[in-house]
Amino acid sequence: MAKHWTGDTPMCDLCGEWDPKKPFFVDGKTRQGPWAIMCPSCFILHGIGLGKGAGQAYDTTTKQALPHADLAAVKERFEDLRFFIHCKEKNADN
Repeated sequence: MAKHWTGDTPMCDLCGEWDPKKPFFVDGKTRQGPWAIMCPSCFILHGIGLGKGAGQAYDTTTKQALPHADLAAVKERFEDLRFFIHCKEKNADN
């Protein structure tokens, strides 16, 4: 059975904004611990990933759950940006 989002397309819990042109949104766990509805930008900055115990991405238009394999490019960018943020935070502490 395919998963789908049953409510209205939600606003991002972190930035409070929503752009319907964005291709997906994520219901997922944040680096801070709690779960949140995240726009793609906030997911990249604050999400821990996708998959069981981490998060699920949904298509903004159809509200269908997106297979994690379809988001390989997002995951790659997610890891690149997380590394960049880690380095920036580490340098800020020095």
